[in-house]
Amino acid sequence: MAKFFASSQFITDVFNVVILAAGGVFVLLGQIGYPEYATFIISVNLFIQPINQLIFFMEQFQNGT
Repeated sequence: MAKFFASSQFITDVFNVVILAAGGVFVLLGQIGYPEYATFIISVNLFIQPINQLIFFMEQFQNGT
C-alpha cells in the first residue's frame, strides 16, 4: 500500500507542477489572463481532492480500520 500511496501522490504532484508550468507559459504569452489561470488551478485541485480521499479510504479499507 505504501508503494501505491507514494506513486499516486507523486503522480498528482507532477500533474500540479505541469499545470502550473503550462499555465504560466500561457499567461506569459498572453493567451490567458490571471483570473482564468487561477480559476483553472482551483478547479483542478477540486478535482484531485476527491481522488486523494478515495485513495485514503482504500488504504483504511484494506487495513480493516
